[in-house]
Amino acid sequence: AGFLAPLVVYTVVTVLHLVLPARRVDGYVIDAVTGKPIRYRLNGLSVFVATIGLWAFVCSRGWLAWDFFWTTRWEGVAGACVLGLIFTLAVVLPAPPSGKGWLADFYLGRLENPQGMGGRIDAKMWLYLVGATMLGLNIYSFAMHHRLMFPNDPSPGVMLYPGLFSFFLCEYLFFERVHLYTYDFVAENVGFKLGWGCLLFYPYFYCVGLWSTAEAPNPHWPTWALVLAAAVFFSGWSLARGANMQKYAFKRDPKAHFLGLISPEVLADDERRLLVN
Repeated sequence: AGFLAPLVVYTVVTVLHLVLPARRVDGYVIDAVTGKPIRYRLNGLSVFVATIGLWAFVCSRGWLAWDFFWTTRWEGVAGACVLGLIFTLAVVLPAPPSGKGWLADFYLGRLENPQGMGGRIDAKMWLYLVGATMLGLNIYSFAMHHRLMFPNDPSPGVMLYPGLFSFFLCEYLFFERVHLYTYDFVAENVGFKLGWGCLLFYPYFYCVGLWSTAEAPNPHWPTWALVLAAAVFFSGWSLARGANMQKYAFKRDPKAHFLGLISPEVLADDERRLLVN
């Protein structure tokens, strides 16, 4: 069951992505065939909320243990690893070679922005969506395992962890359109790096903080230490989000002031523009 859990979760996410209402927007990347911006369906946040809600309902009915993804975590890693490899081979092998060699094609990919079902599914958006959702399920299940082990004295730090990551995941999926303007979509192909990375590394490594603490007793950290941990988290988030928002705003309107205050400074030649402030 644990080995198949990632497949079940990714299937549920895919179905929800197809059936739930979605915004259709133009991305930054231009389709080489049509000469027009690639279109995307965006409903990541609603899919994430629906999947987590479905998981909570199933667990509350007693059909699945709250800490299922913890107790089967190693089987889940194995299953996600196999799925990542299968996905990589399926998307790389049928495509024409890039001329860089098979290992480079396997790792970096051959196709730039593959889509299916008449544009209803974009490979990159799907990978990020299933990875984020699986990460959320792992985090909540790991944290629930801690609460089940220490019902009378759970660690505030272990409870803080899913709170911070809930913000990260919801904010990440809320700003889906911004990611269409990032390096992943502009320059990267779909291969092992993105496929295996999003199907295994993203959902199972990003929750590394709970792998070693879910079964640890409450260390009774002082409140100031928890506040400091949250401050470090939001400092890092502000750098990542701030940079992406600046690039997004600049690509949408190179003359626009960021946050209404900062005018863009640019180094440019005939081919490229570099935002330097």
